[in-house]
Amino acid sequence: MACPVNLLAMPPSLRWLTIRHSATITQHISARHASTTTGSSSSARPPKPPPPREPLSYLPTPSNNPSQSALPAPSPSSSALDAANTIFTHDRPKLLFTAARFLSLPFNTRIPEICILGRSNVGKSTLINALTGLGGLKAGTAHGVQARREGLAITSRKAGCTKTMNGYGFGRVRPDVLKAFLRDREAENKALEAQAGSMSRTERRELKKRPREAVPSCALVVVDMPGYGHASIKEWGVEIEKYLSRRAKAAVLLVDATVGLNEGDRMVLEMLKAHRVRTLVILTKGDKLLEKEAVRDKHGRGQKNGGLSGACVRVWAELRRMEGRHSQWTEGDGWEREIWVTGAGDRRNGPGLGVEGARWAICKLAGLVEDGRTFDAGSEDSPAEVEVVSFDDIVWAPAPSKEDNHIKA
Repeated sequence: MACPVNLLAMPPSLRWLTIRHSATITQHISARHASTTTGSSSSARPPKPPPPREPLSYLPTPSNNPSQSALPAPSPSSSALDAANTIFTHDRPKLLFTAARFLSLPFNTRIPEICILGRSNVGKSTLINALTGLGGLKAGTAHGVQARREGLAITSRKAGCTKTMNGYGFGRVRPDVLKAFLRDREAENKALEAQAGSMSRTERRELKKRPREAVPSCALVVVDMPGYGHASIKEWGVEIEKYLSRRAKAAVLLVDATVGLNEGDRMVLEMLKAHRVRTLVILTKGDKLLEKEAVRDKHGRGQKNGGLSGACVRVWAELRRMEGRHSQWTEGDGWEREIWVTGAGDRRNGPGLGVEGARWAICKLAGLVEDGRTFDAGSEDSPAEVEVVSFDDIVWAPAPSKEDNHIKA
């Protein structure tokens, strides 16, 4: 038992310290008791359900429908979203390469590679950072050497920040891909050893200098391309076209939702069409467009086919116009019909508006996840069904006679 302390017998300075120490201990014990009580009572309550997942994406009405609109697409399942989230956020991303020229890119024949295209300052680097799980304000404020060390894309408010082709690796390499690579590499090494026996010393030296594909270290490669338009350089466009014509299998075109397609976007779409690169369109800065529409609706100035729906309709109209008569780059077989909406820099939304859906859409484009969704064409949001009849069942109107033509004249 602690001995009682006579405060009156103490000097004034020591008395003050003793009182202050006793008060601090009392506050600590009270706070600990309160937290313990709260924890025991809260454990009996059911946990709050997680916030609903609402990836934003839209599908077009048929091209022969005179009243074009954007139909909200069904959301992927929770398990599908989890699979895409695991690829992008489970492990820290890796900066695999930085290349100013196409010929400097490392070989890659095993890992799916998706390139991100868009005009300068459209939000390519911000979206890549948001895909890694760095949401909101942090996604758009990654600077300097520290960002490179963490495998992030450097962002800036100034246009033209990205000057090279930067490759980022996401997810863990699939065991079957790694096993196949190691088996083929062993067979290649044996063939080279057999071939080196008949080579000169100079030829063997040149053989060792030949670049070889590195061991796969990720499940997906995302290439951030330099922007085009304001503050861009002509040489960037040359290297981008080389990449699209010789290497690209799939691409994501980012379009500013508040601005829409510009002339630079149309030129890139023409290149994607010419080289038959499968293309996915993602609208960026969707949060800003929603804010503008909210202000317009508040003041009664809402417009038909405005907002996100109008932005999607205008993109589909341009894509369909570009197809042409003999094009092999067509709707659903060249460009993806579904348009996704994001707001990676949205400060009010922690992970960023629509970023979770963008992860899934990119993984689907790369063939890493399957699309098990079904679109209900009979929903109230879908266009009205039109009765389809065969050619033989068409009722033809009789041709006007000469007398009828004479009377009309």
